[in-house]
Amino acid sequence: MREDVLHEVILSLATEITAVERELQSEARQFLDWVEGVTESHLEDWRLKTILYEYHEREFRELTAVFRKNESISRFHPHKHASDLRTLRENFENSVERLRPLKLRSRRLDILVDLVVYYLYGMTLKDIAAIENCSVGEARSKYGWPADNSDSSNERSEGVDAE
Repeated sequence: MREDVLHEVILSLATEITAVERELQSEARQFLDWVEGVTESHLEDWRLKTILYEYHEREFRELTAVFRKNESISRFHPHKHASDLRTLRENFENSVERLRPLKLRSRRLDILVDLVVYYLYGMTLKDIAAIENCSVGEARSKYGWPADNSDSSNERSEGVDAE
């Protein structure tokens, strides 16, 4: 492939990544807006708000602990009322479920960009492992690189063939 074509591919992938990231932010914002509405408070006034903002990376029990810590400024108490707990769990799980395919797509697009760049520069699997600060096996697994059945000293067999 010609370099200019690869640069266009990278640009296209970057545009797609940006679109997916916007969708991720929009979904997270919807959940956080719901929390602000149901609690009748501003999240900026909350303690442990980082946990709340990172809810999709956290365990549900961590989220309930944030509500407990902020009960004096919230009108929603999932740590005290079973109905509130069910409502919070349902909204949390629905949001996390909507985020899951978007996060997967984002990770896959990032990997694809990496692979195109590595291809563009003719990098070997060993080069990639050094750049990513991981073992060759970890790099092989991350990028779906086929197993090398030949002599591991054969550097060209592990390289990205740039023909």
